[in-house]
This record gives sequence, structure tokens and C-alpha cells, in this order.
Amino acid sequence: MYTLGWIKRHNIVEFKEEIAEIALKASKEAELLKMLRGVEAFWSISSLTVQSYKEKADTFILGNNDDLIAKLDDTLLTVNNILASRFAERIAPKVERQLKLFRYLQELLDEWMVHQRNWLYLEPILSSPYAIKTMAKEVKIFNSADVAWKRLMKLARDYPQAKKYADDF
Repeated sequence: MYTLGWIKRHNIVEFKEEIAEIALKASKEAELLKMLRGVEAFWSISSLTVQSYKEKADTFILGNNDDLIAKLDDTLLTVNNILASRFAERIAPKVERQLKLFRYLQELLDEWMVHQRNWLYLEPILSSPYAIKTMAKEVKIFNSADVAWKRLMKLARDYPQAKKYADDF
């Protein structure tokens, strides 16, 4: 940018305000990056809680993930705050990507919880001998969804790192 000769010919004090502004921007950007790295560090080790369903060896459901969901809400707030900062200009693309990933993770977990509530309600009903006999069509549709749900929950149990599901997005 500036050569040593140029600096010697000009009084550096003339550029005091510009230098202070550059230093401030660099300092604030470093703080924002530190916040973002803290978020990333937390999510690199955060796991979903998955538990056995009715002590069946091959059937799993989401357990209590309230703390993880609360942390996800905090994370979205933090990432939005980083993005809103006037000092985030250079890191904005990375921050925007993280925001999209965490929003996707939030939507995914919400959908999983809705599906799980429905599955927990329907599973005992549509697994009964009476339903199998009287509602064959509905049982067939449920069994298809049941296989997919059980496969997904087994995957969540085997690979519980929560952010992995957003990273694959």
C-alpha cells in the first residue's frame, strides 16, 4: 500500500484518523469472528438426545432436546447480531451461510418434533391387530412412513451431532 519512502516523505500523523478507523474495524471484526468461532465450537460438539422407544432394541425417538433448541435460538440471535454489525462486511458471506444453516436446523428439528408427535400417536393405533384387519390401506401407508421414521431416528442415534444435519443441507 505505502512504501517506506512515501511514509518518510509524509507525516504519518496526518493519517492518524484513518489509521484509528482501520484499527477499530480490524478490532471489531476480530471480536465478531471470535463470537462466530464460539458458536461454531459449541455446535461442533453438540449432540441430539435420542432414546429407545418402549425398550425396543431397533426403534428410537428424539429425547428431551429443550436445552439444545434453546441454544439454537440463542445461536440464531448471536449470528443475526453479528450480521447486523457494521463491522461484519468482510465476513458477511460466511455469517450469512451460518445463518441459513442454523435456520434450516431449526426448521428440521421443528418438523421432526411434529412428525414424532404424530408417529407416537399413530404407532400404537395402527400397529394393533384390529387396525391391521380393518384399516389395511391406512396401515400400509403408515408402515411406509414408519420404516422411514425408524431409519431416520437410527441415523440420528448413530450420528447425533446436531449441526451435521444442517451441514448436509
